[in-house]
Amino acid sequence: MVFFIVFYITKIKYSILNMFVLFLNLLIIESTNIHSCESKIRQIDHDIVQFEHDYLTNLRIIDKLNSQQCSYVRHINIKMDIDREIEKLEREKSHILSYKSEIYFKRYCKSRETILSEIKRKIDEKKKQWQTQIKLYNDSISNKTGYEQINKSLRNKIESLKSEKIVLEKCLFATKLNKI
Repeated sequence: MVFFIVFYITKIKYSILNMFVLFLNLLIIESTNIHSCESKIRQIDHDIVQFEHDYLTNLRIIDKLNSQQCSYVRHINIKMDIDREIEKLEREKSHILSYKSEIYFKRYCKSRETILSEIKRKIDEKKKQWQTQIKLYNDSISNKTGYEQINKSLRNKIESLKSEKIVLEKCLFATKLNKI
């Protein structure tokens, strides 16, 4: 009988020791879990701030593009200016063509063909300028669209991180509540 009592007490001691070790492990795991959860929440907060900063930076770039290169009004005004300059050169060309070559040479000390070729070169430059403007405008629209896509992606990431943060905060709250 004494043997059974000693065995039973030893077994209880062993069980208590096991329970104590198990309890200690649970505390360590719980505290690690709480620490990990808090660390993850801090990281999410940092990521949200960074993504919001990137989002606002992109918004400023989009606004700048809208007010400058992507402005349709500005684009049309440039077109009108170039058209006016081409029209002026065409009038000058017509005026030169109305003179005879000899008369023009006597007045301006240049041949009519030389002046006409200079005017043609200027007109071609204006047309190239317009083509460059069209390319710049289209590239700007493309850039703006790209920034808008990036901002849409950033907005989705921010919303996802906020949802994850809410879940982690609920888990952390429940874990702390269970500890009490």
